[in-house]
Amino acid sequence: MTNGSDQITVIAVEDDTAYSAVLRRVLEQVGRFRWDGSFANPVRFLTALPGLHADVFLLDIHMPRLSGLECIREIKQCLPEARVLMISVHDDDDYVLKAFLDGADGYLLKDSSPDQIVEAIHDARRGGAPMSPSIARKVVGILGRLQPGETAPKPPSSSKAAVEALSTRETEVLELLAKGRRYTEIASEISVSLDTVKTHIRNIYRKLEVRNKAEAISLLLG
Repeated sequence: MTNGSDQITVIAVEDDTAYSAVLRRVLEQVGRFRWDGSFANPVRFLTALPGLHADVFLLDIHMPRLSGLECIREIKQCLPEARVLMISVHDDDDYVLKAFLDGADGYLLKDSSPDQIVEAIHDARRGGAPMSPSIARKVVGILGRLQPGETAPKPPSSSKAAVEALSTRETEVLELLAKGRRYTEIASEISVSLDTVKTHIRNIYRKLEVRNKAEAISLLLG
């Protein structure tokens, strides 16, 4: 995380390696950032996530095998204080809305200038919600379509079918969570490592599209 020199540690999840290299050059030229690596494969990123430490994660949306949107909740679950900044070519309402509902802290388009990217990372780290102007207009438009007293639509809730689609091991882990078992207790009871239990739980949250244990258990019991 941020060190004594107030550098901002950044990790990118971006399958376009040329664009990732551009981001790295931009940030290294500024000097107030520490580039801590990039991942072209989001699945490998999620596998490595428990051992990563960054102040700001830069996420693309469309990537092979897994969407950057699916990584947001995993980051927030594993590193609650980290900030997530989407950088994408996509400006569809659905993408923008889902990104923020899933916990993104900002959303830039890839045509943003280097100065805009640098400022957005600083803004996100300070607790702001940086957006490209067109994205900000979309957010205002989405809010403007709400009726008085109405809240923004929530992400689609997982159905009973989603729970039934969990693997046998994932179902076992979820049932033990529902019984109040701690992670270490689950690891001992099913004879696996603590890291394996955490991986199962992250996969459960992703498949059920939930943010925490309470929501997952509610779906199991519902």
